Amino acid sequence: MISVHRIQQPLIDEPPFLLCRRGEYVAEVTAFLRRLLLQGSSPTTLRAYAYDLLCFYRFIDAARIAIAVLTPTHALNFVAALKKSHAAPRTINRRIATPEFNQEVPHVAG
Repeated sequence: MISVHRIQQPLIDEPPFLLCRRGEYVAEVTAFLRRLLLQGSSPTTLRAYAYDLLCFYRFIDAARIAIAVLTPTHALNFVAALKKSHAAPRTINRRIATPEFNQEVPHVAG
């Protein structure tokens, strides 16, 4: 099970939202959200990214794809799944437009 956890009283350099998978925080997502926080992103922005990444991680979990073996084809399959679920084009673009996150998970950048 994967979910977004809200941190009630985060430390000054800790994002207020973290992704938790099987009882542990997802390190690459935590690093990404922390970097955005330190760059001045608002809590609302951090929350949006956390939920967009939740959608992505649910997709890779359902497809049984390990983060270490992600390819551009997997990213295209993610877009196809979003379209199949009738996600709005703007939502799809936001969910895949995470170039900063691709620095944390370089396999997606292709």
